[in-house]
Amino acid sequence: MTAPEHYQKCTAIIEPKDLLQYFPFFLGNAVKYILRYPYKGQAYSDLVKALDYLEWAKERKESPEYGAFYLVPAFKNEILNTLIPKTAIEPINYDDAIAVINRVLDDVICEEEAKERDKEETF
Repeated sequence: MTAPEHYQKCTAIIEPKDLLQYFPFFLGNAVKYILRYPYKGQAYSDLVKALDYLEWAKERKESPEYGAFYLVPAFKNEILNTLIPKTAIEPINYDDAIAVINRVLDDVICEEEAKERDKEETF
């Protein structure tokens, strides 16, 4: 992190709704599922839903309002940082974000398979 320590200590918590209000429907739903997948305990289904919504948003060429570009880094999410460009004049990186989600999905599947193997070995 490049911010001085005194600024790192005074960071604010941003709720997803504070970001999602700047997004159109399909893109906003994709972002919702991207944000929650590591925490809700349904990583696989959340990422699959995110992929669906990203595909629909891509078809419609949806883009968030300009303010959303400034809020995304606060979430420290690899997929969002790939999806949302650094400036408002760049296009949304749908294809790159979809590729990252597919990679993360592969990791989730491997983790779930490993857990299943561990369960079977304990019996």
